[in-house]
Amino acid sequence: MSVTTLPIPQNPHAAALEAAIAESARPIECLVVAHNDPKMLSDLTAALDGEAAVVLEASQDVWDFDGEHLPTAIAWAVEQTGLHQVVLVGHTLAGGRQSRASLAAAASRDSYQTLLSGVQQSNTRILAAQERFALQVQQLLQVPQVANRCSSRELSVHGLLYRAESGVFLAYDAGRDTFRPLLG
Repeated sequence: MSVTTLPIPQNPHAAALEAAIAESARPIECLVVAHNDPKMLSDLTAALDGEAAVVLEASQDVWDFDGEHLPTAIAWAVEQTGLHQVVLVGHTLAGGRQSRASLAAAASRDSYQTLLSGVQQSNTRILAAQERFALQVQQLLQVPQVANRCSSRELSVHGLLYRAESGVFLAYDAGRDTFRPLLG
């Protein structure tokens, strides 16, 4: 497979993406940009087994679609490969480290009221994570190369948000600005 040199070699996302594409034994049809959580990546890798996909692991905390590095890497991949899909896979704990364990600890420390407060805080954090992820998907859709290929129906963009609390992926519909659980 012939791989074109990236325009910005100091771009860490581009370098990782170029290396992953070069290692692939067949043409890549799907680019997955995924938060670097080991449990989520394990589930994701199992689901992608046998697919013509490449996964770019990068902490969601550094996904900067207003910046240069990630959009440049994705634009390069869209232009230089036969991609048909780009999938962003975010994580509800990106940018924070609360969990069910923290709720259980709160319940054992104090009372039912403390547990309810913890649940409310968790729900607030999850909603904030969903809003942040939805914005990131919308920003990806504004990258010119992505927007052009989407408008000509040559490319589709999908968003998946991993709920660390339950291990369930939520599919994000950018057109409707809604999330729905993927079960099964």
